[in-house]
Amino acid sequence: DVSAETWTQQYLEGRIDDTAYHKQMYKLEYEMKSFNRQYDYCVKYPIKVETGEISPKNAGVVICRGSVSADVAGSVLTCGFCWGEQSNPVVTTDDFVECDNVNGEFSSTVTDFIPLRTYYIRAFATTSEGVVYGESVNFKAI
Repeated sequence: DVSAETWTQQYLEGRIDDTAYHKQMYKLEYEMKSFNRQYDYCVKYPIKVETGEISPKNAGVVICRGSVSADVAGSVLTCGFCWGEQSNPVVTTDDFVECDNVNGEFSSTVTDFIPLRTYYIRAFATTSEGVVYGESVNFKAI
């Protein structure tokens, strides 16, 4: 991704045209507004997500535990785990599974990990304003 300053410099130097510049600035403005809405929501209605025990088992199977707490009943729409081979996986680009939330606790048995590879996994919860993540935990599949 290119910063707004870089786009502006390229535009002023004549290296990009009006249309490309304005499209990019609109995209950056939209992303900032979206971020601000999510931030405001999280400050107003704090949601805490914790990645619990991650237990690698045999043949590419991992048991995951997590928890979620929210100050507003019904503010958590879904919860689960997302994982990938890079740190801080996200539900939009990495693998994920949704779980049943029972009194703030949830767990899942996740399969198909390739043995001897290192993965990163973390719990998440979705709200009407976006996704809240727990800490990322790495493990080696067995």
